[in-house]
Amino acid sequence: MKIIVLGAGVVGITTAFCLARRGHSLQVVEGAPTAARGTSFANGGQLSYCYTDPLASPAILPKLPGLALGRDPAFQLQPSLDPALIRWVTQFLRNCTGERELRNLRNVLRLALHSREVLHRILAEHDIEFDFRVSGKLHVYADRETVDKADARVRLKNECGCGQQVLDSQSCVEREPALATIADKIAGGVFSPLDEAGDAQRFAEGLERLCRERHGAEFLYGTKITGLVTGKSGIARVETDKGSLAADGYVVALGPNSPAICDLIDLDVPVYPLKGYSITVPATATAPSISITDTANKMVYCKLGDRLRIAGMVELAGWDTEIDARKISLLLDKARERFPEAGEYDKVLHRWSGLRPATPGSAPLLGETTIPNLYLNTGHGMLGWTLACGSADLVADLVDGRAPAIDLDGLTFSSR
Repeated sequence: MKIIVLGAGVVGITTAFCLARRGHSLQVVEGAPTAARGTSFANGGQLSYCYTDPLASPAILPKLPGLALGRDPAFQLQPSLDPALIRWVTQFLRNCTGERELRNLRNVLRLALHSREVLHRILAEHDIEFDFRVSGKLHVYADRETVDKADARVRLKNECGCGQQVLDSQSCVEREPALATIADKIAGGVFSPLDEAGDAQRFAEGLERLCRERHGAEFLYGTKITGLVTGKSGIARVETDKGSLAADGYVVALGPNSPAICDLIDLDVPVYPLKGYSITVPATATAPSISITDTANKMVYCKLGDRLRIAGMVELAGWDTEIDARKISLLLDKARERFPEAGEYDKVLHRWSGLRPATPGSAPLLGETTIPNLYLNTGHGMLGWTLACGSADLVADLVDGRAPAIDLDGLTFSSR
């Protein structure tokens, strides 16, 4: 079959790759000039297979007034009369129960572990350079209460095979010596040995080359999608600023722009952008070798080759991608405070802000829609890089009419 994938971020390109290697003819349509220029360009770099905790939980409810008032610089909700935000927040609140939190966690964890398996399968067959490291990840906590809460969650995840370890402050420093500078500010941590690291943009570029060279896929960059036209059997064609394109099947993998395209055919896709920021600096010899998540400041530190990626922040503020210099300064200030010798902070290689496409329950939307030949691969939130390979593999199963490799409960458009 001929398939058109809409979007060339890491999710769209992995989808194209998984379909192309199964013998389908592929076209990928992307408005940006090259691959992975949006959400995938400079994300946190962590492949967080074992950290699938949804944003919606009972614990966030008492914090919402403070978030709306801007009291947490790392997590802000800008009040708005935007109908899309109101609908999303309403559904988000429905997911803030203990039962739904655990259900969403388990569903995404199942997908994440499958994604790890698919990535390793790809890497066993192809040599792709993307600063990949099997480094593990360490979440560090500032107080005993959060460590105790994490301990209960670790037991649940380890039933699924995560192999996580709860560490005290001293053990955290022994595991990652770079933490010595803030040892007195750490109550403990959770080490996830299965978690990995890599540059999502470079991975997407590597897969794109494989799609072109080995499978003859066509990538139409700088091509703006202007419409979807329906027919008797589903989508008949895609309208772009460079003409019409037709195929047997279509996959929407447009990240935060997915709702706007689906709105054109009255398909309500519950995705809203979570704006985040990152900086990348030259790494020093004392940069953390393990990926670090600083939960108190909602920041991640990830070494990618000779670079240190520092990322964080969550803003619900619409589709604006403009870089707020104050947020960049906050990342730099916190990095200097927490890891003063880890990077050359006066030599910032680039500053980035991006929109993470989130569903109200943090689980992505995969597979069939109410339109027969239209499929979704979107809504991965802050785990797009982590979930990309597994999501692409499952969507390819569904396009082929095969039974998916894992249970898709809670991961499809129809199961919401």
